Amino acid sequence: MNKIKTTITFSIIIITVIIISIFVYLDTKRNYEPRNDAQIILYGESHGIKEYYDLEFLAWKKLYDNEGMRDLFLELPYYTAEFLNLWMKANNDDILDQLYKDINGTASHVLDYKEFFKKIKKECPETIFYGTDVGHQYETIGKEYLLYLESQGQKNTDKYKIAEENIKQGREWYTEKHDPIDWAWREKRMIKNFVNMHDSIGNKKIMGIYGSLHTNINDSSLMAGALKEHYGDIISCTNLDTKVIEVQPYNFGFSYISLLFLLMLFIPNIIWSKNIPKDYNIYVKNENRILQIIEKIGQILVTTISIIFTDFNLHIFVANSAIIFSARIGYLILALVFMIVYELYWIRYFKSEKTMKDFYVSFAGVPLAGATLPVMAFALLSFYGKNLLLLTSVIILGIGHIGIHRNHYKEIYEN
Repeated sequence: MNKIKTTITFSIIIITVIIISIFVYLDTKRNYEPRNDAQIILYGESHGIKEYYDLEFLAWKKLYDNEGMRDLFLELPYYTAEFLNLWMKANNDDILDQLYKDINGTASHVLDYKEFFKKIKKECPETIFYGTDVGHQYETIGKEYLLYLESQGQKNTDKYKIAEENIKQGREWYTEKHDPIDWAWREKRMIKNFVNMHDSIGNKKIMGIYGSLHTNINDSSLMAGALKEHYGDIISCTNLDTKVIEVQPYNFGFSYISLLFLLMLFIPNIIWSKNIPKDYNIYVKNENRILQIIEKIGQILVTTISIIFTDFNLHIFVANSAIIFSARIGYLILALVFMIVYELYWIRYFKSEKTMKDFYVSFAGVPLAGATLPVMAFALLSFYGKNLLLLTSVIILGIGHIGIHRNHYKEIYEN
């Protein structure tokens, strides 16, 4: 019966790990960099988060410097982008400051967004912005732009007509289509605006920054998918969500997740020291000295390495009421499950008669549960953090720790 339970348990564990690994592989398979042959390079973001702006700036700076690109499309109204172009030529930040005030209440109203544009002005001063969204802030920025054009004698120009049409879109969006929200209507306007703007500047290689909802190239009802249908295979879409939350290994710092795991490991063992099973000291005398040394080395390494790297902390972002996380978090969740089962194993032991058989009996289908569960948990933690140092340490610990307890188990049942 025990062998059947063990087989079932480990089959479930192996299948779970394989499923998680498949999702992790699919996650990492997504391109972080645009195709070299792409003419329209789109990046998908979550608005209002510094990490996205940093990656987008680096991407734009690379294209600006290495490929001479100057045209940057944004998920902004036409007239907002035009004001940004005026600001790029100004010797102060008055226009940018006013735009920032006018977007108050939106997800992009964060100082990091403002700094993103300042970095572009400083390091990519020839950038030209193009806005292809519907007319947000049409009562403020939209009206101000029309007044500006009128003051410059440009009322009968294409710019004025485009701005008027954009304002009309914004008014319709907020008065008729926004409650209930008609996303399809907005998406169609964004597609139309993008195509009109892109075609008006000729066959140029451009980069665009939009919310990740709009950059799904596999859905023709969304902007990127529709653009692919319209222009063909000249579009590259990169969803930055995965890159932002990707765990970068070997970052020194404090790991609170590891501390939690270590506390779950140490506290039961401290209690156990006052509840040692009968005749345990007899078995200790027979322990293999080499395995003891290996176990001690593994314990020191696992404890030290797990606590000094931030690789094992939670890597999630909350953006616009959505929680963004990598499929790799599955390893962490499974590791936590193992540690919880480990705690349950100890509860059962402390409630038992505390004999050697009680100490070494399998639990939840896991043989030598007291030794096996934490080793598996920390191994999964190393997978989550992509930290080979921890994985190597766990293997060392497993050889010594599980080896010693396996010998005890054999002694108990042979006697």
